[in-house]
Amino acid sequence: MFYRTPRTVGAARSGLTALVGFFCINCATYTNIKTARALDPGTFQFNASAGVQRAGSTRSYTPSGEIGGRYGVASGFDIGLTVTTFAVEANATIQLVRSRSFDVALAPAASIGLTANFDDEHVTIAMAKLPLLVGFNFGARSEHQIVLGPTVIGQWDDARGNLLSDGIAPGQYHALLLGSTAAVSIAVTDRFRILPLVGVFVPVWGTGIPTMGAITPQMVLNPDSSGKTPIVFQLALGVSFGNDGRGILSR
Repeated sequence: MFYRTPRTVGAARSGLTALVGFFCINCATYTNIKTARALDPGTFQFNASAGVQRAGSTRSYTPSGEIGGRYGVASGFDIGLTVTTFAVEANATIQLVRSRSFDVALAPAASIGLTANFDDEHVTIAMAKLPLLVGFNFGARSEHQIVLGPTVIGQWDDARGNLLSDGIAPGQYHALLLGSTAAVSIAVTDRFRILPLVGVFVPVWGTGIPTMGAITPQMVLNPDSSGKTPIVFQLALGVSFGNDGRGILSR
């Protein structure tokens, strides 16, 4: 008979933690793992992504990832929930145009989380974003899609945490970012998609960006010593399982 030893249990627990952490290691979600088409009513989709992110004028990249789900509430409207290690995001898809050749949708989202410096500062970070997703369909059944997502993002901290580790008081950082994502959604099967994507965002107003999941508690908006403007850059590979808004009646 096989008996589970503490070492076996510990290894299993570590493996599960690593698996979850791989998809949820960074918490600021700037991109969208979806096409420009809302899900069909009463259907569900699971999605996940993993990649890298560079926040600010630093040249270092950190892992990023997320897992989430979406549910079709009505024709042209779905809601979703995305989870990372330090944040939870509520999102939606609002269909504006739906056709065989192209789709257009708004994808509003709001998230809340904590800074990830692993101390006792407990600074709450909020972020709101409004992407306009424009999808160009291609393929024999128009099953694939090139997705462009110009996006407006606001990010701020709530001033209720303790003094940050570098002596900066919470509540001093907020920013408005403008940017876009670009992705190609490839339908491998009727219920499975892969979606490589890239996102680039530039701060245009504010005092700084409180970066959830980054090494530092904020990203300074001013150019660095080399004169280069701070940029948020994200590169990821997403996958989705389930309905894709392209049921038999939608094709």
